[in-house]
Amino acid sequence: MQPESLARAGERALPAWVVFPRYERGATLQVQARTRATTVVELARNSFNQHVHGRAGFEALVRLVDACDSFDLRYSQLDQALAWFDALQPPSMGDS
Repeated sequence: MQPESLARAGERALPAWVVFPRYERGATLQVQARTRATTVVELARNSFNQHVHGRAGFEALVRLVDACDSFDLRYSQLDQALAWFDALQPPSMGDS
């Protein structure tokens, strides 16, 4: 662990991106932006506790997605995918 990591331990980390990665043998790196609507639908489809959190959980999910940029990522070379993640820019607020 790096000393600067420890010094920042009290800082709040906020989500910035939602990425749906998909490994495909031999594929070139392909990235496609997702709309917020399709991101909410996909995350809700993959959740397992909607019945527990109900409307409040759904609203929290929507707030999360509103604060993030969302992408589909297709890759076959992990080093290329990691380089793409390293180059991500902060979310663009207000896009759909």
